[in-house]
Amino acid sequence: MTHDQFLKLFQKTLFDLSYFDHLKIIKDIQIATTDSDNSVWWNNATIDQIPSTSLIAKTENYFQTLHRHPVFYFAENPQNQLFEQLLANFGYHQTDYEVWLQIKNPQIDTAKFHQIKQVQTSEDLETFIATIDKGYGADDPDNPYGGLGSYLDQIRKSFKLHGPNGFISYYVLFDELNEPSSVGSLTNYNNIGYISNLATIPNKRKLGYSRTLLNYFLHLSVQNGNQTHCLATEVDSTPNKIYQHLGFTEMFRAKYYAKT
Repeated sequence: MTHDQFLKLFQKTLFDLSYFDHLKIIKDIQIATTDSDNSVWWNNATIDQIPSTSLIAKTENYFQTLHRHPVFYFAENPQNQLFEQLLANFGYHQTDYEVWLQIKNPQIDTAKFHQIKQVQTSEDLETFIATIDKGYGADDPDNPYGGLGSYLDQIRKSFKLHGPNGFISYYVLFDELNEPSSVGSLTNYNNIGYISNLATIPNKRKLGYSRTLLNYFLHLSVQNGNQTHCLATEVDSTPNKIYQHLGFTEMFRAKYYAKT
């Protein structure tokens, strides 16, 4: 599987989980969009190979019918440098730069797993929502994404439709006083364990809670038989440095190019 095929599969998985509302295939281009959020992360097209200029134009027309700016999401590699130049000629520019990280043969510390609770009910979910919202503050220098806004409703929608299952599961870590302090989720697909939504509220950071959740997700991912255990974050961000310190290594980088 190439890195661009990996991104297509990831995009399709998010659609299956109801994070994306629409999935459109135009020859070699796969386009996913969300009704409630107009950001590049939730409205973008992925590729398998460099498309023709006419195919780019068709993709742009589809985005326009949904009142969205056209966005392409693809892996950084020498072949795609030609695509970047082609997009620049069409008036696109790079807006975001992600790094996909993985960990091989993880050494798992199970000491504090008893502090973690899986989200099972609507009440549990609201605890998860409140905690992740505090962990992704708009003015937080350690947060590369800003406030979560409508993404919180996407989490609610996905949980309502899919509930707690083996495909995706949400978790809350409680501190020694039984206060919700950190959250995260694990998605299992195609022998991949994808870790996401990791957040710790600011006054509970540097106490090892995120490390405990990461260990727990790696434990679950191994138990589920996944061959790849991975996550994604912004290049050069604080989370990226933390994950690499914890043993994650770079798989590949991916870029968002938007036309505004």
